[in-house]
Parts: sequence; structure tokens; C-alpha cells
Amino acid sequence: MTFNLIDGVRPAILARARKRREQTAAAVVSFSEAERRTALSEIDRAYRVEIENELDEARGRCLFFEPSCASTIVESLNRNDGIEYELGAWTVMPNHVHVLFRLLDRSTLAQVIQACKSVSSHRINQLTGSRGSIWQADYFDTTMRDTRHLARSVRYVVGNPGKAGLKDWQWVFIDGERYGKWLGS
Repeated sequence: MTFNLIDGVRPAILARARKRREQTAAAVVSFSEAERRTALSEIDRAYRVEIENELDEARGRCLFFEPSCASTIVESLNRNDGIEYELGAWTVMPNHVHVLFRLLDRSTLAQVIQACKSVSSHRINQLTGSRGSIWQADYFDTTMRDTRHLARSVRYVVGNPGKAGLKDWQWVFIDGERYGKWLGS
């Protein structure tokens, strides 16, 4: 899952990416079911890549350059680890967060995200003297298809700081034991 700060993506870029995604999705309505699924998957991937590239340019306030703000989101993620989900890996980037986790039977994805965003937003607003939501309303989520997909996702999450040019970035975590269990090793 990836969620980002409200100002992490320029509105014009977000609107353009959404429009392109909608137009392309509308163009595949005449495809067979299998072709449509494949095309829509590619559309979603292209949309995510465009947004992720924008996020990696560290636009907006980039609250998570501030250690107290970054540690607040980490605390929020850890708060329900082992209760509502099992954290496998995460990276807190300057203006967005990547999280790999396995939901437990107690919660839905929407509940987990809402709780994390609400708790962290309130605390970060206290720290920065701000008001209102700090998070963009939507988020990107992906269900792992297989162990190869999981391994690629973990590499992306823990490698994202390097890709974005952040040297010695400390806000990266991987639970090797859980990750190994998820891979079946």
C-alpha cells in the first residue's frame, strides 16, 4: 500500500494522470474480459508509476524530512501491528509512505488506513502547528499475486529511498522473519 501527503503530487499532474487513466479505461470496453483485465492492469500500473515518479521528486512540504513527523507515522504503523495486521516492510519517504502488511481477520483495509491516517494526522498537526488533513484521500493498494510479486514489492519498498536519491535514509524497515514466513521459507 502507498499513501501520500496531500501536497505530494501537483494537482495538475494528478488530474492529468487520472484523466489519462479514465480515457484509456473507457477505450477498452469493447475488449474481451481477459483482454480488458490485462489492459486495466497495465493502465493502473502506468498511473501508479507516473504518480510514484512525481512523489520521488519530493514535492510539497515533505513533512517526513522532519524526524519527529517521520517517527509519528512509524509509531502509527506499529500501533496495531500484530493486532489488525502483520507488518512485513515499510518505508517512510519525505512525502509518502509504502507499507507491506498482511491483514488479520479483525480489520478491513479501509479501517486500517483510516486509523493510521487519522492518528498520524492529528499528532503531526500538533507537532507542526497545522490544521486539517495532511493526507491525500486515496491510496494505492495491491494484493500480492505470488511470492515473486511479493519479493519485487519488498525490493521496491526498501529500495525506494535510493531510487529517489536519498542517501543513508533511516526510515526503512523489513521484518525478515515475517517476510521469510510469507515466502514460505
